[in-house]
Amino acid sequence: MLTYTGDILRAVELMEQGLKAPITLDGIAAHTGYSPWHFHRLFSAVSGETPADYLRKRRLTEAARELRGTRRRVTDLALEYQFGSPEAFTRAFARVFGVTPSEYRRRGTFVRGSQKAKTTEATIRHIKEGLSVQPRFEELGAMALVGMICYQGGVDGVGRLWQGFGPRIPAVPNQTEPDAGYEIHFRTEPGTCFMPAVRVSDLSNVPMDMVGKTLPAARYAVFTHRGPVGRLGMTYEYIYGKWLPESPYVLAGDYDFERYDSRFGDGRSEDSQHDIYVPVRPSS
Repeated sequence: MLTYTGDILRAVELMEQGLKAPITLDGIAAHTGYSPWHFHRLFSAVSGETPADYLRKRRLTEAARELRGTRRRVTDLALEYQFGSPEAFTRAFARVFGVTPSEYRRRGTFVRGSQKAKTTEATIRHIKEGLSVQPRFEELGAMALVGMICYQGGVDGVGRLWQGFGPRIPAVPNQTEPDAGYEIHFRTEPGTCFMPAVRVSDLSNVPMDMVGKTLPAARYAVFTHRGPVGRLGMTYEYIYGKWLPESPYVLAGDYDFERYDSRFGDGRSEDSQHDIYVPVRPSS
């Protein structure tokens, strides 16, 4: 399927140029030399989503950037990004980001995994080769974890936290998985709270300057990320931007977590693997 990557990337460039213009998908199909039906099937197969979904999510993402970085009116952004009316824009925005445009502006932060980056050849290859597109499901009981919390977020901050926590892991008592590490992401009002941690049997003896947390029993959709951690954003974008909205599930908690074992290595190679656990429940 990567044979058609060039055609899809040309279509992507046309869509990117038309985020604020009344372009038609039939016109893009004709420009790339395909019938609308064939173009729809090809784009979906190569990129993992329909052309209409891609265009809508990119417009919403760029509108979200302007909401966060400017004081432009919601009405102006709705019309500029081709949503027809402020009401249509607000409905579409809330479906993707989980909040209204006004609430998003008030919070001032991106919702993890909801924004849609421009599709590139690396994105296409990652969808096809770098993650488990369909998750497996696991039922887990309540989990006790001990670790350190970073509220500032950001890759650099989390990396420094792991550097401080890693050497202290052997000192954490009651560990149940000595060869595994966890990183829990709690969604809070200020933003995402990151917690590097290890799993323990109970929280009766938490070392000073560490914290203990218990995650509830839950059913998890488990995705495997393959390749460097630098591509994790693509995996989260797929999980929250495509798989979850199109699945018969909704989030069952205000967190998710990553589990690392011997497959992870140093996290920089193409052979590196680790799992992402997302708590879910049926949507109806």
